[in-house]
Amino acid sequence: MKNKSKYIMLIDDDDINNFLSREIISMHLSTVSIDSFTDPKDALQLLNEKLQQNQQLPDIILLDINMPLMDGWEFLRKIDQLEHRSKFNSNVYLYTSSVYNEDAVKAKEFPTVKKVFVKPLTKEAIQEILAD
Repeated sequence: MKNKSKYIMLIDDDDINNFLSREIISMHLSTVSIDSFTDPKDALQLLNEKLQQNQQLPDIILLDINMPLMDGWEFLRKIDQLEHRSKFNSNVYLYTSSVYNEDAVKAKEFPTVKKVFVKPLTKEAIQEILAD
């Protein structure tokens, strides 16, 4: 499945998961730009800079929930606190190794979150994300 160019941000504290996600995404998109972060604070800083400078934001953010420095929930709360929050239009997809129903319920508290996926990222998950 080859689609138009996308800008995707991966946020996961595990380099291997970022690498695998990058590979599977690249297999399904002919042109894609991917930024990956193991520290959510760095990703948040880049998003804030892009918002302040009116630069292109990611079309899609794949966000791990369970991370040691800042978990996905805190990251989502910080997005809501950004100065230029009204310009934030990225679709956020949570991906996690947990299979707790509570995560799917909690995700509904954040309007930017479209869906929760269980790791690893699969071809079917990528197709579903791209179809949104």
